[in-house]
Parts: sequence; C-alpha cells; structure tokens
Amino acid sequence: MNTLRFFSLILLLSLSIANAQAQDAKKILDDLSKKYKACQTMHAKFTYQLDDPKANKKVTQQGEVRLKGTAFELTLGDNHVISDGKTVWIHNKETNTVTVENLEDVAQDGMSPSDMFKIWEKDFKYEYVKELKEGAINLTQVNLFPLKPKDKPYHSIQLFVNKDKNDVHKMVVKGREGNDFIYTIKSFEKDKPFADSEFKFVPSKVPGAEVIDNRL
Repeated sequence: MNTLRFFSLILLLSLSIANAQAQDAKKILDDLSKKYKACQTMHAKFTYQLDDPKANKKVTQQGEVRLKGTAFELTLGDNHVISDGKTVWIHNKETNTVTVENLEDVAQDGMSPSDMFKIWEKDFKYEYVKELKEGAINLTQVNLFPLKPKDKPYHSIQLFVNKDKNDVHKMVVKGREGNDFIYTIKSFEKDKPFADSEFKFVPSKVPGAEVIDNRL
C-alpha cells in the first residue's frame, strides 16, 4: 500500500469514527429531550458549586427546583425565586428584598432553571466525549458549544448523562474567566401535582419585604 493510499484510509477511518460519535451524541440528547418533554412537572434537588481558581474560591450550596412548563420555583442559598413563565420574583432572605423582573430579560444574562433539562435543543453544537464512572454511576459525557459564543458568558458546557436512568446527572458550565459552575442532580421526580398558583408571588408570605420592580 503506497503512502497516499494509507493516509487516505486513515482519514476515512477517522471521519467514520467521528460520524459515529456524532450520531451517538445526537441519540443521547434526543432521548433526554423525549423523556423530559413527556414530563408534566419536574422536581429536582441539586448541589451547586462555584469553582474559581483565579480567586482561590470555592462555594457550595444546596438547591431545589420545581418546574411546570415555563413556570418554576427555585431555592438556592438565601434566594427564593418564583416565575410564572413571564415575570420572575427574586426574594433575598438576608436583605428581605424582592426584585421583580421580566423573565425574558433575566434569561438573556444566563440560564433559566429549566435550561438544565433542555439547553441542548437549540443554538448549540455537540460533541461526544467519552464514557466514565463516578462512583457506581455509569456516565456519558457530551460537550455543548454555543453557536454564538460571543453572546454567552461561558464558552462550553460539559453534560454528564446517567446511562442507566437516562437522566442529566451533572452539568459543568465553563466560564470565560476560568471559573466553573457545577450543577449536580441529587434527586429527580416527575409528574408531581403542582397548581399554577404555586408559581405566583404572594406578598403576605414575605411580610415587610421591600419590593423593587425593574420591569419596563
């Protein structure tokens, strides 16, 4: 076999492997979307970790999120966030202030809680990376890259999928400044009955709170 034919064969083999891996990644993400779209509601408890090597800083907090369509309720640290899918109310328990925003405006600056279960569906390209284990959990890693990276505060997302449960296990958001935002799902329940009224701000539940309305 001459040298040119040998390298042509290597190139074809490499392209074949890359194509197969792309198909694997697509199937993994399609299966996740199919599962989560079938859920009427979702309830997850998770650990949030900020890892900032430059500042030698690590912060870990426990969080909980309930989702129903575009509505959500999120508790993380001193913040309790409620949204009906249009408006978002952010109650900081330490300062007892409630900030009111349009969800569309807030989502432009980062991710809505529901993005943890659907972010790959649009405006991203993806890459199959590898299979690995975390303790007894069998995982598949798929990396996500925004199609318009300049519009995002991060350059990529590492998605770790539980192979046995077909669930998102962990998401690592790689910030542009070298910091990582890590979300690890600790428990997940679907189709719990949540009333629409549970995703509305009720002033009587936060007596004395200062309300700051930033909506235009």
